Amino acid sequence: MAEAMTMQRLISLTTSVLVLAACGQAFEAIGTDAGVGDDEATSEGEEATTTGSGGEETATEDDSSSEAETTEEDSSSEEDSSSEEESSTEEESSGEGVEDERIAEAIADINALTNATISAFLTPDPGWYEDPENVPQHSCPYPWMSPQGGEAGITPPLSFDCNNGPDNSCHPTQGAGAPGFYEIGHWTDNPIWAGVSFVKWAPHAFHYNLIVVNGGSETLDYTCSFTVQAFGDLDDDSVFSTYERSGELGLIEGVGLGVISLSELTIIDGDE
Repeated sequence: MAEAMTMQRLISLTTSVLVLAACGQAFEAIGTDAGVGDDEATSEGEEATTTGSGGEETATEDDSSSEAETTEEDSSSEEDSSSEEESSTEEESSGEGVEDERIAEAIADINALTNATISAFLTPDPGWYEDPENVPQHSCPYPWMSPQGGEAGITPPLSFDCNNGPDNSCHPTQGAGAPGFYEIGHWTDNPIWAGVSFVKWAPHAFHYNLIVVNGGSETLDYTCSFTVQAFGDLDDDSVFSTYERSGELGLIEGVGLGVISLSELTIIDGDE
């Protein structure tokens, strides 16, 4: 009986040991699988993180590249715009410079004509009227057989377009025929222009006129009223601007013959 109980206990103990051993192996296997899973998950997570970081870097690089390209395009546009503005400014400046030179020439001519007219009046002219006492006569230059006065006539005529000539200028010459060229005789054959010794030999942009009114011949109270004019169409729109000066010449008490009055230069802008 005792032996039987002992055998039974041994069998129970052996069974318990086997069960415990089997459980231990099972737990070890489970732990190993769990560890591998964690490592793989961690590795995949790291790869995902790395990949994500690379994507961010790529996106950043793309953004930087786009910004650089945009900056270059903006810079190029600014340079092009600046070049166009500079070119336009240079052209405008050049055009204004030429126009200023032509206006300055016209003003100088008006002043020269004013002085020449005054000089002609102060110079004795015994051929105007017969004078038994041979008293010198004084007058401004006048058209042939019209001592009371008149005008030279706009030279060259306004119908003659200076802008058709080279450099947008009128060219006085002999044997004219080409656009912008006209006969120099418009100056040399005109008694008023000859009387003030004024001739435009070189190319010019303005048209000129001199108007005179003489008086006081019989009383020796000689007088002359005159107006010098220049007409220009520098922008070629068939609208002329007028530059002019006027004067009154005669006997000044206590002084003699001289300039009674002389206006400043008057400019009438035809485009306004």
